[in-house]
Amino acid sequence: MQLSPTTDRGAWSEWKLWTLGAGLLTGLLLVMAPQATAQDASAESAIAGAAEELLTDRFSLTPRQLEIEVNRLAGEAASVQNDVRVSASSLRRLPRGRLQVDVKEHNGSSWTERGWALLDVAHYDSVAVIETTAGSDDEVDASDLRLIWTETTRFHGEPLRADRLRELKQQDTLHATRRLTQGSTLREGDLRPSYAAETGSTVVMEYERGSLTLELRCQARQPGLVGDEIRLYNPDTEATYRARLTGPRTAEWIETL
Repeated sequence: MQLSPTTDRGAWSEWKLWTLGAGLLTGLLLVMAPQATAQDASAESAIAGAAEELLTDRFSLTPRQLEIEVNRLAGEAASVQNDVRVSASSLRRLPRGRLQVDVKEHNGSSWTERGWALLDVAHYDSVAVIETTAGSDDEVDASDLRLIWTETTRFHGEPLRADRLRELKQQDTLHATRRLTQGSTLREGDLRPSYAAETGSTVVMEYERGSLTLELRCQARQPGLVGDEIRLYNPDTEATYRARLTGPRTAEWIETL
């Protein structure tokens, strides 16, 4: 319905006031909204930066390995500026996914509690990938292993990282400890060196008690790597020993079982 100033002056004046008020309100909202958004963005950036500093220091990471986003702010956390510190009550291991932190802001002389923030934490790392398929205990050639940069936030188990892969590649032979399909990202424990002793293989054990030193030819009752403790049986003495593997098919006596 259209109003005419000549037909209803009271209604016309009321309509003009309403239109003017609505216009002013819309203008205020348009001006204030970007400011509020900018303030929130500044607070989120400061909090994410403080969280990155906390996690990189605590877990010896690089900033490249983390991606932190603010999911929610509570209290006065949305109004903090650059001088911000965050803390978490329980942080024994690198968080996977969500992390709640307390937010403090420096006011010139001390740190003031400003609320809390809920963060989404993603982490990345160089992880080994196998480029062929291998069955459990199959030999794996080092040339079939490479590293990729990937997200490990919800990785099942501990990923096989670059430093550990370098150590494994120094071994003469590697074996899969489970079935591995082509393109699989690898976990710690998916690969092992060749056993120093296989079940049933002959192991020369050095037996030392006081001034007596003997070398006994024993049979391994279980497989093991260098440094592992395994059971050995000697058919001459008909005794079983616990020994530590010192090299391929060599061991040192620990105790007689």
